[in-house]
Amino acid sequence: MRISHLLLILSATLMFVSPVFAKRGQAARIRHGVKSGALTKDEAKNLRSERKANHEQAKAARADGNVTPEERENLRKSRRETSKHIHDEKHDGDKAPKDDSSTADQIKKSDSELEGAGDDTD
Repeated sequence: MRISHLLLILSATLMFVSPVFAKRGQAARIRHGVKSGALTKDEAKNLRSERKANHEQAKAARADGNVTPEERENLRKSRRETSKHIHDEKHDGDKAPKDDSSTADQIKKSDSELEGAGDDTD
């Protein structure tokens, strides 16, 4: 009986904590894809735009001071889709040119701007 209570508490905790880690993880996954050459300049740019759109969507949901369950689910769905797009782009076989350090610098700047914006709707 104690184990089931522990698992219930653990799963409830992860449900609220995981979106925060997922958001930071997406930025790191994009940076890694650029550094490894798995993402092209255009792919990285599109993924950054998608992350920015997710951020704007969250900002709009918070604008009235109340994030409804429907809005929260839409935000989670958008983040899951972005995560899937990151995976798909990193594994599609397209390779970036070897010397694409300017893209890495742009991604780092963009990611730091989004992470500092405080997207904490979940």
